[in-house]
Amino acid sequence: MKRNLLYLCMMIFLLASCQQDELTDMASNHVGYLSIQSVEAQVGAVELVQSRAVDNDFIVEIHKDGALYNSMKYEAGAVPEKIELPAGQYQLVVYNDAYITSANWTNEDQGEPVYYLAKDFTMVEGQVNTVTASVPMINFGVTYTLPTNFDTHFTGIQLKVTVGNRVVILAHNTDESQMGEDVAYFMIPTVAEGEEAPTFQYWITATNADGEEHNTSNTYKQSTGKDLAPGTIYNVTYQVASRSWTCE
Repeated sequence: MKRNLLYLCMMIFLLASCQQDELTDMASNHVGYLSIQSVEAQVGAVELVQSRAVDNDFIVEIHKDGALYNSMKYEAGAVPEKIELPAGQYQLVVYNDAYITSANWTNEDQGEPVYYLAKDFTMVEGQVNTVTASVPMINFGVTYTLPTNFDTHFTGIQLKVTVGNRVVILAHNTDESQMGEDVAYFMIPTVAEGEEAPTFQYWITATNADGEEHNTSNTYKQSTGKDLAPGTIYNVTYQVASRSWTCE
């Protein structure tokens, strides 16, 4: 029993010595360790509709003085448990693949949620510095909701959405297994100071049983008086009482 207690005391002493040696080495080398504890997608208004699954695999970069530091770019799923860095000021940059590919979206692409975060942090020598990141969605989406049995009276239902030079058409799908996937995603255009705030236009087209085509169009800013908000899925809906389309 005494021998077991002695072994236990020796193990505790050795563990404490190893930890102290690690901290001493960090301090003597004027470095610290960065531990990225969690990187999660920040979920907000995207919960309002059922959309395609969010890709939570993020690319992580370490920046210093506005540039990538020492080639420290880590692909999704390849972020080390600890990253050794000299003491100083840095920036953690986190994004998903859509942040890069969104620049090449065409009218045929529905797009997807784009996530991006740049977060400053300080490295203190001789310490393990922990950082967490809640990465926001920086673009927006547009979808639509039809009243019950609406598609039994109308056919050829389409929603066309325009943002800048990009036009995306969402055709109504009667396959219930694919419902909720009709979301068109757009980056919020950058405008110069003094210019009108960016918005989007939408058109709804449907044909009734008599073959008559009905077209309705509107502009989000003009109809609501609101500016675009990143991380939001806007829902175009048909109001039965007023027989009109609205966007929320």
